[in-house]
Parts: sequence; C-alpha cells; structure tokens
Amino acid sequence: EAILLMKRNSVVLKDSEFISSQIETVNRLNQSQTNDLSAFETAKQKVSLYFERLKVLGLDDKTIASKPISILKIGWLFPFYLSGYLLNILPSIFLENIVKNKIKEKQFKSSVRMVLSLFIYSIYILSVAFLLNLAFGNYAFSLFIIAGLLFCYYKSFAAFNILKQQRKPNINSQEIENLKLLRSEITENLNL
Repeated sequence: EAILLMKRNSVVLKDSEFISSQIETVNRLNQSQTNDLSAFETAKQKVSLYFERLKVLGLDDKTIASKPISILKIGWLFPFYLSGYLLNILPSIFLENIVKNKIKEKQFKSSVRMVLSLFIYSIYILSVAFLLNLAFGNYAFSLFIIAGLLFCYYKSFAAFNILKQQRKPNINSQEIENLKLLRSEITENLNL
C-alpha cells in the first residue's frame, strides 16, 4: 500500500491508466518478491523507514514528492485561497458544531457530516448567490462567481497545505532533502 501511495504521488494518471498502473506495480512487486527475496526485503525496510520518518516529522509523501512551492505562486494564489476560505468558514463551523455536539457514535460522524454538508452547502450557496444577485442583478453571474471562488480555493488548498508542511519550523531543509533522497532511491530500485 505504501508503495502504491508513492506511485500515485509520483505520477499524474488519467482514470483509464490508473488501475492498469496500479496492477502493473503490484505485479512487479510480486515478481520481485518471488525472484529476489533479499532485495524485496531491503526495499520493504527502506519503505518502512521512510514512512516512519514521515510520521515522526508530521509530513506526508505528497509533500516530499512535490516540488518546492514558490512564494510568488503562493502570493498569487492567496487572494483566491482567502476568499474561498471565508466563503466556506460559516457552513464548516456550523456543520462541525452539529456533528460534534449531536453525534456521539464515532462511526456515524463522517456519514452524518457528508449528508449534512450536502444539505447545508446547497442552502448556503443558493443563499449567497441570492444575495450576490441582489448586488449584481444577475443570478447566473452570481453562481459563476461562487463556483469560480470555490474552484480556486480547491486548487490553491493543496498548494497551501504542501507549503505549510514544507515550511514547518521543527523541520530543517536537510531532513527534507534526506527524505527526498531516500524516496528517489526507493522509486528507482522499484522502477516506479
């Protein structure tokens, strides 16, 4: 599973290629285990060490696999991120308060959160679009603005999370470089 995760974070695949790529990787790993067990065990230990180190540092593989994000890109994306964040903050807080206070069983929280979010966000987005319609006089334009803000927030959210992990104060750049080196060694040995 860890190797498949590394493969997913290394290569952007279309849906049609995704499954065949995963099957190919699993077959290659099975063949490696059968043909050269010692090399397979060595790779397994390196993968285990890599993910243990990520866990200790509070990082994920996507952060190590991605290129460093420039401050210029973050500066350009920040207005979109902030507007999307502000647009989402009210329903998110409302939703989390309902789930936290009303749902006691842990296994039901995610299901209830999903159903409530569909309902709450639908009403919220339509209400915001109605208010924007009053301001601009065009309901379709209002929905377009909201959809654009949500799309930009979604696209910039991943970049901000990666930047946040790359710039953690307790992690120096040498540790990240060591993890990148270990990751590249693993991917080269396993032909990912």
